[in-house]
Amino acid sequence: MIELIEKFKKVKIYEHEYANNYGGKGSRKGTKEYLFYCYNYKCVN
Repeated sequence: MIELIEKFKKVKIYEHEYANNYGGKGSRKGTKEYLFYCYNYKCVN
């Protein structure tokens, strides 16, 4: 999936592990979430 997005956008991936039971619905301690940040490529004129 990342390879497909990288054709059009710059992608950074961040991994976050929950230390407590805080997070999204149904999250548990020790589970991980992955965040995908997509940026536009800088245009070269």
